[in-house]
Order: sequence, then C-alpha cells, then structure tokens
Amino acid sequence: MMDKKAFLENLAKDLKPQQPWRPGRETLLWVLLAIVLNAMAMLYFQNFRPHFAHDLIQYPRFTLEIILGFSFCAYSAYWIFQFFIPGTQMTLRQKVMGWLLGAGLALSVLSSFYLDSPDHGRLGARPYCLEEVLLYGLIGILSFQFVTRKIDFNISGWKYSMMGLSAGLVPALLMHLSCMYSPMHSIIAHYGPLLLLVPIAMGTTYLRRFFARKN
Repeated sequence: MMDKKAFLENLAKDLKPQQPWRPGRETLLWVLLAIVLNAMAMLYFQNFRPHFAHDLIQYPRFTLEIILGFSFCAYSAYWIFQFFIPGTQMTLRQKVMGWLLGAGLALSVLSSFYLDSPDHGRLGARPYCLEEVLLYGLIGILSFQFVTRKIDFNISGWKYSMMGLSAGLVPALLMHLSCMYSPMHSIIAHYGPLLLLVPIAMGTTYLRRFFARKN
C-alpha cells in the first residue's frame, strides 16, 4: 500500500503551474486587440473618413468624447475580468468612477448639438455603419464569452451588461472616425446598437450556462 508521502509526491507530479489571473493585463490585451481588429475590419470595407485626425485636433469636444468613450470601455472591460475573482465587490468610489465616465460620455454626446464639432455632412458615409457596429460588437461579445468560458463563477447577469458596453463601444467610437459625422446620426447608428448588444451579452451568458449544465 502506498504511504502518504509517496501518494502526495505522485499527486504533485501531475500538477501544472497556473498563471495568476490578472484583470489589468487581460483588459489591456482585450481592448488593444479589439481596437486593432475592428479598425482592420473597417479599413477592409472602406477607408476612414478623410481628415478624421484633423477633426481630433481641431475639435476638443469631439476628442474628449473619444477619450471618455474608450475610458468607459476599458473601465467596463476591467470590471468584467475583475468580477471573475471570487468575492470581488465594487467600492462606492469605484462605482462613482464608472457613473462619472458614463455621465461624461453622455454629456459630451448631447453637447455635440451645441458645441463645435466636425463638419456635418456625408463625407465618409458608410452605407451599413449600424450593421457593422452590431456585427463587430457581437464578435467582441463572443470573444469575451470564449475567454471566460472556463472561469465563470456564476456572477450575476447584470454584470455581463458591461460586456455588451465594452464590446459595442469599440466599434461605435471607431465608427465616429470612419463614418460621416452628424450628432443625430452618431447617436442612432453608432451608439444605438448598444441597446441591442447589452441584452445580447446577457442572453448569450444565460444560454452558455444553460448548455453547460446540460453537458
């Protein structure tokens, strides 16, 4: 009969070292990869709007909207990864930070009707920009689901709404640089798909869990 020491030594031989889960690193990699892949996909179908870089320099409000948008995107992605560490809870300060980023983005979007913004017109118009944002956002959601498929500790479904925000904001913000600029068009065709992507993120989560239990 194998003694206790030999049993533990044999058991230890079968163990493989595991990399620690680092939400910050995972967030940075996901956001950078999402930006690069979304930009490449958009360029494949059509070039970015002419002079979009000039617009970022010329119109501070527009630049602030892009910065706040990507900051809110990174914030949401970070907390999705952070929530996979059991026992993680957001402090009031961390929640306030998210509310401020979201409110700042919303105010920047609404102020585009009143403050200096890029010239309105059809320059750079993409005929299927809304559908593109939906498609790229859906791919982003599926990439989230794939990365987290083995570490889902049954976190509450509403937290997955942040997944839809992150996945949708990347193509929405890039579409501001790629497509025609018009405040109303941006709200409807670029930000509008978020209203679908958020429930889709939650729905795909429940479906994945359902089939996981079936298996």
